[in-house]
Amino acid sequence: MMKHGPLFPLAFPIVILLAGLLPPTTALADSTSSLPPVVVTATMTKQNLDVAPGTVQVITKDEIDAMGAESVTDVLEQATGIVILTGAGRTQSASLRGLGTGHTLVLLDGRRIVSGYKINLDVNQIPVTLIDHIEIVRGPGSALYGSEATGGVINIITRQPPRQPEGEVDLRGGIGKSAEQSAQGMVGTAMGPVRFNVAAAHFKKDGWDGDDELPDDIDDTVQDMAFLHGALDLGEFQTLSMGGEWNRLTRDGLRLLQNRERRREADDRRWGGFLKYDLHPVGPFSGMFQLYGNRNKSDVEITPGTDESSRRRDLFQVEGRGTYLFAEGLSLTAGGEYRRESLEGEELVDSATDGESDRVKALFGQIDWQPADWFNIVGSLRFDDYENSGSQFSPRLVASFFIPHGRFWLAYGHGFRAPTLDEMYGEVYKFQGRQVYYGNPDLDPETSRGYEAGIELRGPRVWGRVVGFYNHLEDKIEAQRISTSGRNSTFEYHNVDEVWTAGAEVEAGINLLDHLTLTGQSTYLETENEETEEELAYEPNWKGSLTLKWNVPAFKLETRLHYLYVGSCEDGEGNRLDGYDRVDLYVAKALTANLRLYAGLDNIFDEDNDDFTQSPFQVYAGVNISF
Repeated sequence: MMKHGPLFPLAFPIVILLAGLLPPTTALADSTSSLPPVVVTATMTKQNLDVAPGTVQVITKDEIDAMGAESVTDVLEQATGIVILTGAGRTQSASLRGLGTGHTLVLLDGRRIVSGYKINLDVNQIPVTLIDHIEIVRGPGSALYGSEATGGVINIITRQPPRQPEGEVDLRGGIGKSAEQSAQGMVGTAMGPVRFNVAAAHFKKDGWDGDDELPDDIDDTVQDMAFLHGALDLGEFQTLSMGGEWNRLTRDGLRLLQNRERRREADDRRWGGFLKYDLHPVGPFSGMFQLYGNRNKSDVEITPGTDESSRRRDLFQVEGRGTYLFAEGLSLTAGGEYRRESLEGEELVDSATDGESDRVKALFGQIDWQPADWFNIVGSLRFDDYENSGSQFSPRLVASFFIPHGRFWLAYGHGFRAPTLDEMYGEVYKFQGRQVYYGNPDLDPETSRGYEAGIELRGPRVWGRVVGFYNHLEDKIEAQRISTSGRNSTFEYHNVDEVWTAGAEVEAGINLLDHLTLTGQSTYLETENEETEEELAYEPNWKGSLTLKWNVPAFKLETRLHYLYVGSCEDGEGNRLDGYDRVDLYVAKALTANLRLYAGLDNIFDEDNDDFTQSPFQVYAGVNISF
C-alpha cells in the first residue's frame, strides 16, 4: 500500500479541520459537555488537560480497549510524535520527536522503571491489565524529572484501589501466522479504611518467519504478570499506599550466528515494590513522600552454545515533594530525590568485578502563576548531581495564553541524559563477537535545548492542535571505531556529535454524525547529525493515522477502523528504508452491562516490510466480564 506521496499523512488532520467548517449538526453536544481529564505529569500537580502547560496527550482506558491493544507498544505506536523502535534482543522502546529511545522517560505511576536487556527499556514489560490511562508530555521534561526526559515523558497510570468491590476478567484468542492469546483479570475491594486491588495476566504470541531466512521475524513470546496495590486511608487528608509488581517476559527464536543456525532464549524478569505517603490538600498545602525500588534480571542462552550472558540491574529511589498555594492562581512546588542504580553481570570491564553503580541527588522547584484569566506561566528548575558524571541544571519555562475556545503557548526547556553504566563500564560483544564495544568512564552527559510553540482550538463539533518544535542536542554519546583487524573491530563510546530535530505535529477530531467521530494526527520530522550531515537512524520523516469510530447505542455496538502510516527513514549507514502502513478493525457488542464480546482484524491487508518487523494478519475474538 506504500504508494502515497510524502504529503499524504498531512492531509489526515487537515481534512478533518476543513470538515469542521461544514454546517453543524446536533451531534457533539453530549461529547463536549463532559469534563476534561485530570493530568499530573505536566506539573506534578493535578490540572485539567485543557489548561495543562505544553503539549500533553491522554489515552484513556476506553480508548485502549477500543484499540484491541494487547501491549503498551500497541497503544503508543498510535500516539502522536512517538515511534516504536526495535532494539537489541527484540526489545521495543519509544522515541519522542526523533531524539531516540534513550531520551524518552517512561514512568509507572510516576516511578522510574529499571532498564532491561542492554540498557533497553522494553515497554512491553508493562501489560495493559491495570492501566487507567497514559499521559504523554512531549518536549523537554528534565526540569522536573531529570535524565532521559529530553524528548518527553510517558507516564503509565494504573487503576487505583477502589472504594467498593469491582473486578474484570478478559479472555482473548487469535488466529494467524503470529497469533496472540491472553488471559487477564483484576479484582479490588475495600474493608473500612483499607483498599486494595490485585491483578494477574498471561500473554502468548506465536513466533513467525516471513521469508524463510534467519533470523525469525518474531520470536515465540510469553509474558506473565502479577500486581498488588493497597491503600490505607488515614483519615480524610492522608493516605498510605504500598504495593509491588512482578513481570516475566521470555522470547525464543532462531538466529544465524557464526554461519550456523542457533536458538536464542531470553528471559527478562522484573520485580519491585513501593511505599508512598500522600497528604491531600489541607488548606494551602499538599505533599508526598515515597520510596521504591525495582530489579531487572536478564538471562540469554544460545544453543548450541556460543554465548551466554546474565545481567542484573537495580534501582532504588527516595523522593518527596510538596505544593503550597499562596493565593488563587499562584503555587510553588518543590522537592528532592535520591537514587542509586547498579549493574552486575557479564559484559563489564575486568575492573568491574563486583559491578558498577551510580548515585544521583536532585532538587527541583516550580512556580505556577496565573495573574489573569487569559495568561499562565510555569517556570521549573532542577539540579541533578551524578556521582559518575557530574552535575546539571535544567530550566524550563512555559507561557500559555487562553483565548475563546482554546489556547496557544510558547515553551523553552533544557534536557539532559546522563551516560549509562553500560556506556561507561561495559565490554559488550556484538555480531558474533567480531565487534567489541568498550565503555568510557570519562563521558559527559548529553544536553539539549528545546523550543516549542502550539495552538489548540475546540469548537462544538471539531477540535484541532498544531505544534512546532526544535531540539538541539550536544555531546551526543556514540560508539567510535578505534581499531580494525581483518573482520574484527573495536569501538569505544565518546561524546562526539551534535544533532538537531525539528518538525510539526497536527491533530484534529470531528463528530460527523450522532455517535460517528473521525480523528487524525500527523507528524513531520527533520533530523540531522551535524558531524556527518546525515539524518538520524530509524526516525521517519512522516507519521500519520486516521481513526473512524462508530457507536450504535440501540444495538450496543461499537466499531473502530484505524489506519496507521509510518514513512521512510535512514538506517544510519546511508541507506533509505521503506516505510509501512497498516489497517486494523475492532468491533465490540455489549450483551449486558457487565458482559461484552469483541473481535478484530489486525493488519487487514497483511502488509509486510523488509526493513521493519510487522505482525502479520490476525483475527482475534474475546470476552470481557466486569462487575
